[in-house]
Parts: sequence; C-alpha cells; structure tokens
Amino acid sequence: MFQIANEKTVKTNYVQHFSTRIPWKDNDYTGKIDNNPSYNVAAQVIPNIASSRDLEFEETNKGKRYEEVCPVKMQSWITENAAFMSDTKLELKMNHPYKNKKNPKFLHFVETTFEMDPYSFLLRPFSWTLKGNANEKHKYYNFYFDLDKTEQMLSWQSSWVSHGESQKGIFDYFFSGVNPNKSLIFPYYKQVPFIEDNRRVIAGIGNIVSNVVLQEYDSDGSSDEKNYIWETNAAHSIRVDGKDGFLMPYLEISEYAKKHPDFDVSNVTVFEPAGFRAEFSYAAEWVSYDAAIDVLNQAKIALGNIAKLNLKEANHNWVNLQLEYIDNQLINVWNQRGIFPGLGSTLSAFGVRYGFDIAHYVDTSENNLISELKLFFSGEKETGNEKLDDSLADKEDEFFGLLRDENKTRYFELLSRLNLSVEQAIYAWGKLKKMQLILLKTHTYYSNLHEKKRMNIKLLFLKLTMRCL
Repeated sequence: MFQIANEKTVKTNYVQHFSTRIPWKDNDYTGKIDNNPSYNVAAQVIPNIASSRDLEFEETNKGKRYEEVCPVKMQSWITENAAFMSDTKLELKMNHPYKNKKNPKFLHFVETTFEMDPYSFLLRPFSWTLKGNANEKHKYYNFYFDLDKTEQMLSWQSSWVSHGESQKGIFDYFFSGVNPNKSLIFPYYKQVPFIEDNRRVIAGIGNIVSNVVLQEYDSDGSSDEKNYIWETNAAHSIRVDGKDGFLMPYLEISEYAKKHPDFDVSNVTVFEPAGFRAEFSYAAEWVSYDAAIDVLNQAKIALGNIAKLNLKEANHNWVNLQLEYIDNQLINVWNQRGIFPGLGSTLSAFGVRYGFDIAHYVDTSENNLISELKLFFSGEKETGNEKLDDSLADKEDEFFGLLRDENKTRYFELLSRLNLSVEQAIYAWGKLKKMQLILLKTHTYYSNLHEKKRMNIKLLFLKLTMRCL
C-alpha cells in the first residue's frame, strides 16, 4: 500500500554494511584457475566447491582464465566469489535446484542465463533464507514472508524458503540498506593455509557501489509461480591499485613468512571481531556498526605492521593509501552508528513490532532520545509506513506508562546505547521485569512483617553489609 507523505513523515538515510565469504586462491581473483589446484585444500571448506570440484580439469588448465575454458566449467568457484576482481562479464547457466525432483511446482523453470558483472561479489544471505530463521526474523523485521505458502511448495522436507514471493520479500529487505558508495563490504575466508586460527580471516575492505537487483528463473510459461536466483550482483570499489578499497596482501605475506619462519603472521592479519562470528557466516550477512569499526581498527594496526616488512607490492605508499581510506570509513561508520546503536533491539524487547526498522527514522540530532520517541509514539511524527506507524500506536499507552518510572526509562535508554542483538535486548529487558517482580514480592512480604521482625532483619542486613565491606 502506498503512503502519501505529509509534514509529519520522516525520511531515513540508513546505511547497512555486509560481509561475504570467498574461497582461498593461490593467485588472484581476476577469474583464473589456481596455479597449483591440487594444493589448494583450504578452498574445500566451502561445500559447494568441495562437492563439485574437477581437479583433473583444473590441473590440465591451471592458470587459465575462466572465459578461456568456459565459465560454466568453473561455475561452483565463480558463484562462491572466486572472480570478484574480474574486469569482464562471466556468463553462467542457472538451473533451479528442485526442477529434477519432479515437483510440478518447479517443472516450468528452464535453464536461465545469468551474467556476473565485472568487479562484483555474488551475495547470498543463506541465514535469512533458512525457513526457521526467516520465520523467527519475521517477528522483528518488516519483510514479506508466508510460512504456510512456503510449506505448501514442497512435497518433501526442506530447510530452505522455496516460495517465490517470500524469497523476494527476504532478499529485497536484506539489501534494502545498501547505500551505494557508503555501504561497506568485508570479504572473508573461512580458512587460510598459513594462518593457524579458527577465526574468520578478513580478506579486504571496500564499498558496495550499486544497488542489488534480483533475477527470476526463466519459465516455459506453463505456471505463474516465480522463484529467484539467489546469486545477486553487488558491484564493489576494490581495485588492486585503487584508493577506495583493498585486499590484504596475504599471498605476499605468505612468501615473507616462508623466508622468516619465526614471523608471527597474526600481527598482519585481520580477524572477525570477538563476539561477532554470526556476522561473518552463512555466505553473506549484515555487519553491525560496532563490528565494522572493530575490523577497520584492526586493519589500521595490521597495515602499520605490514609497512615495517618492506614488501614489494604492499609497500609504504600502498599502505599509506589504504590507511587514508580506512580513516575516512571510520569517520563515516561512527557517524552512521550514532550514540543509540541498540535502539531497534530495545524497542523490539519493549514489544514494539519492527523496532529495528522504526529506529532508522529516529533522529536525536535535535531532540534527546526520549523526547524524539514521544513524538513518534504520540503520532506527531510518522515513518510513512503503515505497519511501522501502527506498531508504534499499539504501544503508545505502554510507552508513556514506562516514562512514569524513572528507573525503567533510564534502563531503556542505557540498553539503546549498547550494540545489542534483538535476543540480547529481550534477555536484558526480561531481567529487569524479573527484578521488579522480586522487589515487589519482597516489599509486600516486608510490609506485612511485625515491626520487631523488621528491625531484626534490618540489623541482620546491616551486619552482612559490614562483613562485605
């Protein structure tokens, strides 16, 4: 339903950042078969590569460009982001994975030509397309998803969302925060051969420079049911000698480490931030502001250490160029983060549906947080989205009731200042409710005690307190 903007409607300039998994390669990501394919065991931690790899073909054609040997032959590598630095289009042939299972709802899908754009990642948010996850996320995030229609699509059990419109709802929402030239992209490895650490290794940093567009599977026209190719082109700013993004020089570092056996490679490695593993998993995922800031700060330290190695390619000039880029991105991300990164999760914990989405509209540059929220809950300000505004209206009385309790109001604001997931905020808010219940029961019990007993309890409490001091 379209909304007509009025003087109460607030605009949002929300910026989302992303991660994406890439395989280890022994040469580069311009679209070439490895120089020594048989030795690249690290890439096989990615199931799609491990299950479909043709090592004999790779050895016969090692070092050749994908377009020389036909990109379809290396399709599992390409869809896993082995060619995101290619300067040419790569044409792939996509077949619906359920077509051969003889389910009539998928038989009309035909082989579809898909073009991977130059200098693009193929992003696939697997966590969001798991049926159970999608159903849970739908409670808190404002996207279209129909569990019943998803269940009706298949005659067998599957963990994945197969209903076309639900797929589109998920993908459109997942990429809705892409802000070209502002959204960051963090490619990462699950495994690097010479780094003995089970943490994800950040491969580089760049910006997404285009919006993401979904492509449907082609159909023979016998059914109106749609399904979508999960690979999505996301053009990026990373270039070998560019100033708007970079890849960590791990290949050059590996050669240095061979010549210096005692060298600690962790000093020049960027890892997933502690506590943020989920944001660097499932092939593609959202990255929070605090995680992005952590990675950028890690990169500053690692690059400073790389400069001391006097490498040929990653030399002082190269390092200085990337440090300037990182400093600019840190300024941007801190500004995007603001001082209430947990507001969306806290609103959700309070019971406001789609709190994450509503938080994008709350601007505290002129009013303090509580004053600004009053305007939204009272309807003096609107998001312009009917679902979001209705969810605020539903909680108006409860919110203004909250404001009558100074301690609860302060606690609400405190949680909003923390970078919390929805689950963490719900847990923290639940703890407050339990504590209030305990205090209420204690007060009731204490009020009913005889005066002499109350005095004895006070003395006992005082003695215990003195012992603790």
